[in-house]
Amino acid sequence: MQAGLYVDSGGGNFTLVPNSTTTFLGNSGAQAQFLTGITVTVPSVAPGANGTFQVRAWSGGSSYETALVSKGASATFTTATGGAGVPPSLPTDLVGLTSFNVLPVPEPSTIAFGVIGGLALLLRRRK
Repeated sequence: MQAGLYVDSGGGNFTLVPNSTTTFLGNSGAQAQFLTGITVTVPSVAPGANGTFQVRAWSGGSSYETALVSKGASATFTTATGGAGVPPSLPTDLVGLTSFNVLPVPEPSTIAFGVIGGLALLLRRRK
């Protein structure tokens, strides 16, 4: 499962920050609750300025929009990016990010087979 940092590019339209895709530390248990840490540059937000962000999780595909199964998204939060300078100041952690649930989404084929099975039982009962 993967996650990515999305930035509000204006008017509530969130776009994936380049090179911000990361993975969870594990697939189950305590490690599945944490993301692998990475440092990214947000081109649309000036260094040290505030930006509005959202973290989205998915399974399959290279982004939340192209994923075969989307899993969940955090609430939006506003935080300052790391400052500029040589050397640059320490980056800001995702202050304001709250926890969110990653929910399993049933596969469409599972639902379809369930409906077909139910219809077969109904048709068999009528005979």
